[in-house]
Amino acid sequence: MTHNRKTGNLLIAFALAAFVSACTEKPRDIEATLKEYEIVLRHAKEGKQTEVTDWLGKNAQFGSAEVQFELATYYAKTGNHDEAFKWLSEAAKQGHREAQYALAVCYMFELGVKRNDDEVGKWLAKAAEQGHAKAQFRLGMAYEKWKDMTEALKWYRKAAKQNNQEAIDALKRLESN
Repeated sequence: MTHNRKTGNLLIAFALAAFVSACTEKPRDIEATLKEYEIVLRHAKEGKQTEVTDWLGKNAQFGSAEVQFELATYYAKTGNHDEAFKWLSEAAKQGHREAQYALAVCYMFELGVKRNDDEVGKWLAKAAEQGHAKAQFRLGMAYEKWKDMTEALKWYRKAAKQNNQEAIDALKRLESN
């Protein structure tokens, strides 16, 4: 990938997010991790994508769901959907609700994986149960499509309580009929 300011900033953002979660999620030698991060930050500023993704991958393998999610997000933003899917799956299995929602989207739009409606429903439900507003809204849409208005309204209301505008609009539309 050619280095440019946008790529450098993206690398820096993901390295920082991974560093913060590595320090807070699992007790580690903070000083050693900080030294590692300083090196990675220098690589990010220089646009050395391989070095940064290698570091993120190494930290993701420690099992940190947050780092796995950050790495997946980085890969998704750079168009590597296969790697994004791999790391989203790892984070989602650990209960990371953003990863669960993103995994549902991958299955829905064939990003790194073939479409699978059962998996879409499974991961949307998991994220929605944990309070993910977009997942709640999409689950409401699914129930509305299936003509189960009780469940549709339930999920729309949960999303609307979190100020999800699409859910608010759906409730207005349904309640006005």
